[in-house]
Amino acid sequence: MERNILFSFKQSCKQKNSSNSIENEGIQEEENDEISFQKNKRQYEQKNAIKIIKKNIKKKKNKVLSILDIVCPYVYLNIDQMYHLNGDLIVCLSKTGELYKYTLKLSSVEVCKRYFQCKMSSMIFLKDFHIPIQILENSQDVEKYNFAQQLKLYQLYSQECINDIQEISEAYQQDRQGFIQINKKRSLYRKELIENYINTYLKDDEFFTVVEVGPNFDLQQIETLKLLLSKGLFALIGVEEQDISQYLLHRGMGDNIFFSQTEKLFGIILQIIQSKKFNQIHYQKEFIINTLDELKICCQAEYQINQVIYPEELKYQSEGKQLKDQEFIVLVKLEISCNQIESILNYRQNNKNTTDNQQANIQSIEYQILSEIFIEKYYPKKYKDIFKLNV
Repeated sequence: MERNILFSFKQSCKQKNSSNSIENEGIQEEENDEISFQKNKRQYEQKNAIKIIKKNIKKKKNKVLSILDIVCPYVYLNIDQMYHLNGDLIVCLSKTGELYKYTLKLSSVEVCKRYFQCKMSSMIFLKDFHIPIQILENSQDVEKYNFAQQLKLYQLYSQECINDIQEISEAYQQDRQGFIQINKKRSLYRKELIENYINTYLKDDEFFTVVEVGPNFDLQQIETLKLLLSKGLFALIGVEEQDISQYLLHRGMGDNIFFSQTEKLFGIILQIIQSKKFNQIHYQKEFIINTLDELKICCQAEYQINQVIYPEELKYQSEGKQLKDQEFIVLVKLEISCNQIESILNYRQNNKNTTDNQQANIQSIEYQILSEIFIEKYYPKKYKDIFKLNV
């Protein structure tokens, strides 16, 4: 800016001097010499400036070409960037939750007895992982480098999934109606399987989420088909039952549960898939839940990935080709202690008059008071334990 102002000022002086030299022909000879000298000096400076500009342009062109050829990793690290990979795996190079929450788009929400069932909106995932792998490897961070090595193995698994999906789809090329029917039956089978898992492994007063993962034959990828979230989770986060459907459709759950631990969560899932240690319990300490009133609930998460094995009549008729290790159900149970619930309720009761922050996030202003009733309604055993602690 300063250089531009000085240049404009110099140009106006030049114009004045030029007009004065024309009008005043009787100027002394030494003044004419000075003007001539200044003019030659300016011409010399302008020629040099043009050469420098051309040289800089050439340098910039070469620099751009080298960046395009090499795909320089630190170019991407300076901006918010996220890669949504095949299998619904998210690699995020930003620490802001905005990017993630807008990718968790839901197409519908169904209210069930113990949970809310969310159907995900399909999106095209990245099939070639070399760019995020290169960025992570060059990040000078040990954890990210190790995660990049996992992604290399996952790339092989992903390509195997795509190949299987293509081959099965081609096998039913002449029987599309039969293909639709068998996929509907397989979907119903998975639904029954999930209900059995919930009834067997999850008690009524537990906080849980269930993720159903399977193929999308239209987009030729593996994705999250359904997401089940227990009603108690929303009591913890601070959303009233009557507002949950709208909350999920509008915001999803990424900013409250999943974003803060995407690398850990998917890192665990990757290890299980690669080691084929299905139907076993795995633990993650320091799982974080972020509430609408800016509380961070730190708890232990219990994972169980169950491989879907179909009976013979539901297997694809495709010359022995089946989806191997590509359809599974992830159960995540969160262990929230009675002391934690008590602390949350006390905090919300003490802060029930300061609702400015909550008004920006939910429609119900009085959710803090009602959340105590909500937890008492759905988790009576835990609430009784809290009551005993207060006696």
